[in-house]
Amino acid sequence: MAAAREVEEETGLVVMPSRLLVVEHLARTSTGASGLRFIFDAAPISPGAHLTKQDGEVSDLLWLPPDQAVQRHVSRGRNRLEVALSALSNGTTAYIDDYSTLR
Repeated sequence: MAAAREVEEETGLVVMPSRLLVVEHLARTSTGASGLRFIFDAAPISPGAHLTKQDGEVSDLLWLPPDQAVQRHVSRGRNRLEVALSALSNGTTAYIDDYSTLR
């Protein structure tokens, strides 16, 4: 699965994606086409698992509690993470379209 491959390439972690949490529509911009982003849940990782940063792709890797991760995100990422955490908690899948959230 592409999601597992990307996580391993960028963090060194081997994960098994499971339930789909969020589908996000990315509106067309003046510099690119529209698209979709998919956010999945994954099996828990062992506490303190070693992270390996892929240079040129990732600037920093941190283990954070969910509330701190939400606060560290820029606004668009913050919204996406909050929606994903809510979907995880509620057992739902959410759709995001330009900051609007449908559940």
